[in-house]
Amino acid sequence: MKFLFVLCLVVYATAYKCCPPKQWESLLFQDGGVYTAGQLIMFHISSTVHSDFKQQRVAAEQTVTQAGVTVDMKIIQDFAEHIQYVIQDGHCSKTPLPPGPMEDTGCIPDDAKSLGNFKYGLDTLDAAIYQLDLDYPGNATVSTTISMTAKECMPIGQNMIQKTPDLTLMVSVAYLNASLGIKDPTVFDIPKICLQHTKISISQIGRASCRERV
Repeated sequence: MKFLFVLCLVVYATAYKCCPPKQWESLLFQDGGVYTAGQLIMFHISSTVHSDFKQQRVAAEQTVTQAGVTVDMKIIQDFAEHIQYVIQDGHCSKTPLPPGPMEDTGCIPDDAKSLGNFKYGLDTLDAAIYQLDLDYPGNATVSTTISMTAKECMPIGQNMIQKTPDLTLMVSVAYLNASLGIKDPTVFDIPKICLQHTKISISQIGRASCRERV
């Protein structure tokens, strides 16, 4: 069986509306679906995400539920080396990340459309909401709406629709219990198994503001 994972990040640019702290961690919950080859694949993903933009890297421990089956995996994205590692069941998949100035900042690009400032809860949290519509090679389009805290520019939630000639992906993301810093830097250590030429049942289905595999 093939499993899908989605690791959502803000797209890169050269000018920004706001930027989050350089190091932070958060719980991340994702619900969505992929429609491809006449089939709808629904999924739920629970993650602990570690974002270290000082060293241009992101790591996540994920539990993925799809078609009633649950698997655990770990993802390490090294933007300095443009490599992504996916570790599952003692195996490792290594794929290239596209070169660029970044996803290594996590910032909201200056060309994002502002949808205004709003309140979460009973006037307790100020949030700014932005929309991005992007075109990619291969007739791929991405529309994403992301909510950030107005003061710290920390992500709160994100909704994304990606379309390619072969599939449509929709995903909703919630960020919870965020904290500053990296508690354990070893989360970014590359396992020895990744130095071997092994593969798992994951293939790339697109590059966008999220990393998707199925």
